Amino acid sequence: MRDGKVWWTVRILTICPILGSQGGLAREQLSLCQALADRGHQVDVIYGAERDFSDQWHELAHSMTQIRKLNQLNRRPFGFSLGIVRGALAARKQHADVIYVYSPNYVVCGTAIGILSRTPVVLWLAFRGPPKKRPWGYQRSFQRVAKIMAISQATAKLWSSSDIPMPEVTPVLGAIDMSYYVPASPDERNATRASLGIDDDAFVVLFAGRIVPDKGVDVLVEAFGQLTDVPKIRLVLIGNIFQRDGHQVWRERLRRSADALDVLWLEGRADVLPIIQMADVAVVPSLHEAFGRSVCEPLACGVPVVASEVGGIPEILSGWLADYLVPPSDASAIATKIQSLIGWRTSDPDLGSRCRKDVVARLDLPRFVDQIESELSMVPRSEQRTVRQE
Repeated sequence: MRDGKVWWTVRILTICPILGSQGGLAREQLSLCQALADRGHQVDVIYGAERDFSDQWHELAHSMTQIRKLNQLNRRPFGFSLGIVRGALAARKQHADVIYVYSPNYVVCGTAIGILSRTPVVLWLAFRGPPKKRPWGYQRSFQRVAKIMAISQATAKLWSSSDIPMPEVTPVLGAIDMSYYVPASPDERNATRASLGIDDDAFVVLFAGRIVPDKGVDVLVEAFGQLTDVPKIRLVLIGNIFQRDGHQVWRERLRRSADALDVLWLEGRADVLPIIQMADVAVVPSLHEAFGRSVCEPLACGVPVVASEVGGIPEILSGWLADYLVPPSDASAIATKIQSLIGWRTSDPDLGSRCRKDVVARLDLPRFVDQIESELSMVPRSEQRTVRQE
């Protein structure tokens, strides 16, 4: 317990395929593990490839074990077996209390390591639902998981109602670090805009996320096309374009539409904070969303958000913020909501502070870490250590 004299520390072995900014899940895993390490828990990492978050991971981790091509373990039997052995040796060497699998894509890998090392497995669900194509052993692996948590009630309900037999799923609403995502001053906003060639008095609409069909970026571009008569309005897209089979036609069509509307399209980067801070409104037009980190981040920066009423997003945009929810794939509804927010910094100057106050009260990182910490401490394990607080 944290408010008494004695509390448990947990030795956590987590699987992180890529140490980089691949999306909200990657940032969330890094933030959570950093917070757990700061609280004195031991975090060991099995990873596949180095990327732009590598320095942060190496700094927080007690140990790092690289298994190359980790994302191919389920497709290559020899590599899978070798990787499992190496992972199990890491778990035994670090005396792991739990193996924390942060994606169902690696549940087979995680449970295999858990079986071999005799370590219980905790699974985190932040996907919208089980995949249609499942690797060998996928369903059976869920039955070997000691505890399952999900990033929202909607996600927990979706997985619990699937055809996969699994333990009870505990919803733990996600969070972000509110000390990092903060509003910028007018001078800071203008400096970022100047670096991008955007006028100080422009009304900036922002999408920040992966550029894939499920994120509804094309719907946002269509909505923006309905606002071309609004003076000094700019649309900024920032995110990685994932080169997946079958998306080429979609990408080309999106690029043509964006170019025709003079949309500013920026490549994804590790630090998107200044881009979020300089916006006047963020739009999250997702067709599916397990949680909605891209909703939380602008709100914490004092930027109102228009978002689709799907998945876990209504759990974030609740109460008075629910007025900014729109039906998925409805470009006209998005355009109408954006139109209603134009000039809010003058007509409703307290809106930004109200947005931040709401999410800080409900979605701050310490509350999230408290819940995860509590759930991890309840996983049965062969050995526990106590630390006495002075």
